[in-house]
Amino acid sequence: MFKPTYSYHPGEYIAEELEARKWTQSMFAKMLWISRFYVNDLINGKKNITTTLAILIWEVFETGPEVWINLQKNYDLNKIKDNKKVQEKIHHVQAIMRELDFA
Repeated sequence: MFKPTYSYHPGEYIAEELEARKWTQSMFAKMLWISRFYVNDLINGKKNITTTLAILIWEVFETGPEVWINLQKNYDLNKIKDNKKVQEKIHHVQAIMRELDFA
């Protein structure tokens, strides 16, 4: 069975990085050529890291885009533990696999 662990939204890591560099959200938005409202939503977990955004962040923070894509992926996977509909589907698939003797 899928047993997720807790993870943080990538925006929290961005907020920490901005604080460490003493950059404002507006400065970061200007560097990325996106709106400061988008940055604020990203930091507050309302927006997600896209592949394009991961590449832009890579350029600014000098980290690999995979870092940001993986943070987002792990966060999304771990959110499943709180999604009852997804858990029901997982249990259904597991039951079918047992029934068909594939598990």
